[in-house]
Amino acid sequence: MASDFWFKFNFKDWADDVKPLSLQARGLLIELIIYLRRQNGEMKVDIPLLCRLTGGLSEEITGCLTEFKTFGILDFDYSGDGVCIMSSRRIKKEIAKSLINRENGAKGGNPRLTDSDKAPVGKPDNRYSNSIFNSNYNSFLLLLNEALKKNFKGSDKSKKQFYARMNEGRTMDEFNQAIKNAVAHEYHKETGYKYITPEFLTRADKLDTFSQVVEVEPELNTPRNPGWSVKPSPYAHENK
Repeated sequence: MASDFWFKFNFKDWADDVKPLSLQARGLLIELIIYLRRQNGEMKVDIPLLCRLTGGLSEEITGCLTEFKTFGILDFDYSGDGVCIMSSRRIKKEIAKSLINRENGAKGGNPRLTDSDKAPVGKPDNRYSNSIFNSNYNSFLLLLNEALKKNFKGSDKSKKQFYARMNEGRTMDEFNQAIKNAVAHEYHKETGYKYITPEFLTRADKLDTFSQVVEVEPELNTPRNPGWSVKPSPYAHENK
């Protein structure tokens, strides 16, 4: 329904995500986000279809897709017949969260939330004093500092984001993998790792992108993938 068609747009996240993209790729990305939201985060496409949807030329679309793959902006799953399943894990998560919130709202709010879950008015929130959480957070900082040869001390923002990720079931292995992949990423090498911070890697979307174990993707421009001139991404992964 039309009333359901909306999504959160964080300007800072957008600016961070599209920083390495060309202006043309940024324009295509926002159009694809709209189409993906209408299709619940996943749609089957090929180059001719994208040309018809956006009014772009085949060469323009192909070049933009190369950028998306290189920087892990969207997920692509090739079926081998020239068709690709394009998806966005962030949109899927937002839709799932929206459905849960709608159900909870019909029940009068979060049914699992009790008074003990709420920070007392006028008193500091001590949820981050847990010794296990602090130990994991310090280990995360240590791994990041060792990988980048830096001396991050941490911040309230990164602590809250780290706490939220751990509550979602994320593991230290995933944070470790994310650090390794981020450090190995060509864009971040070229920019001197200035964007790789505790706040950056504890964001849900960035942890999703960089925690994926690198897999070898089939060669493109073969009979299995006619018409797709997209370079394999170093972060090829299975859609969540």
